[in-house]
Amino acid sequence: QFFGEENIYSIQRGIKDPSDFIPKVGDITSRMEHIVSPLESKIDVISLLNHSLITPQCGFRNFNIPNPSMGEQIVKRLLEIQEKAAEEVREKYKIGF
Repeated sequence: QFFGEENIYSIQRGIKDPSDFIPKVGDITSRMEHIVSPLESKIDVISLLNHSLITPQCGFRNFNIPNPSMGEQIVKRLLEIQEKAAEEVREKYKIGF
């Protein structure tokens, strides 16, 4: 799970920072490249990526939110990271240009 149940208590009490568990844009783009790279010699990767989506499950996994107000902030941040990762993939592979 995103934070892991073992960390929820510490996050709720302010002992751990939830932002330490949020993936970076580079984590997501690196994972995409790792998946796509072996396919480049076998298929049209540009076409594949052009018809692919980066969803919240890409690098975010399932997660528990410590509380509702924090959950809203975290989800917003995750969606922003997702969009930036998608932009980087589009730029790298020149998709949609």
